[in-house]
Formats: sequence, C-alpha cells, structure tokens
Amino acid sequence: MRLVKSTWDEYADCAERCRAKFPKNLSTRKDDVLKLLSKADVSDEFAEKIYQQMEKRGLSRSVILGIKMAVGSIIEVVGAIIKDGDRYLVGQRAANKSQGGLWEFIGGKIEPGETPERALARECREEIDLEIENEHIIDSVIHKYPEKTIRLTLISCSLTAGSTPKTLEHQQIRWVSREEMDDMDFAPADGELINRLLIRS
Repeated sequence: MRLVKSTWDEYADCAERCRAKFPKNLSTRKDDVLKLLSKADVSDEFAEKIYQQMEKRGLSRSVILGIKMAVGSIIEVVGAIIKDGDRYLVGQRAANKSQGGLWEFIGGKIEPGETPERALARECREEIDLEIENEHIIDSVIHKYPEKTIRLTLISCSLTAGSTPKTLEHQQIRWVSREEMDDMDFAPADGELINRLLIRS
C-alpha cells in the first residue's frame, strides 16, 4: 500500500486541527510510534510505511498523533442514490485521486457540523452542479481500507426538475442499470452497498 500525498495531507491536517490537545511528552522513537499506530488498529505493514514517510518529511509530535487520530477514527462519507427510471447516476473517480478510476455514487466526506443530508447537497453542487431534494437515508456500511475506515451512508434523493448533471470532478458520470453495475469496478464500500441493498430493488 503506497501512502499517497492526499492521504498524508489528511493526516497532517488532522494533526494541525488538534494540536492543542497533544501531550508534550509524546515519544518520537520509532518503536513508540509503531506501538502508537498499532493501537489505532492499522496493520504493521501500513504503520511501517507511515513511519517511513514521517522520516522523509521530518518527524513531528503533532503529525504522529494526527496520524494516530486519523487512522483510528471512522471517516463519515455520504453517497447519493439518484434514479431515473431503472438507472442510477454514478461517477468514475479522477485518476489522480485515491481509488482513481473506480466508480462510486456521487458524494463525499461529511464536514464538521454538517448533517449527512446537508453534506450530500453540498457535494452534489460541487461534483455535478445540481440541487437535490426529497433526501432520506436508506442504508450505511462501515468499510475498513488499509489506510482508513469509513462509514458510507447512502441517501436516496431526486434532482430538481429540469436539471442535468455536469461532470466537474469525475472522469465521467453515467446513468447505469443495476445489471450494468455488475460489469463495473466500484470502490469497495460502494460495491458492498450495491450487493447488500440495490440487489433488493
């Protein structure tokens, strides 16, 4: 597993936001760092790769604990179930992002202070330039990746009348049937919900 820049930046950003809470006596020894990361429920291999990145960038107490906090917590994410007849709107992740090229439901990370519904409305504006309505939560799944754990909450919604989605952040967006999804490579969390939920529709 390669620790990509975007992932590292998330860890460092977490550290900066929580700097005031860091213990001043936090150890920077490699063995202590790996032990700290092991408590955050990440694999030994991934913890070692994190430490290698930390050595290259210059070890700091804030980043160590920021990494621990980031990998040890669940990242809340939302996805939109937008239907047109028997077709669903999905997007292909940009090649330069984590899981680039994989398909997903439109959505993204819930920001502090947002409800899932508000987060999805914002993400739809940012990703496909659309307003949504009639939102209601239908299911969620917790999925553990090597570098993070997310809770993906799916929200059923509809587009406002007369609106057409635009491709702003994805490689492409498509309307696809449930059967077509079986031949597409989805991000693991999205794929898990497809198998668990949409197969019943």
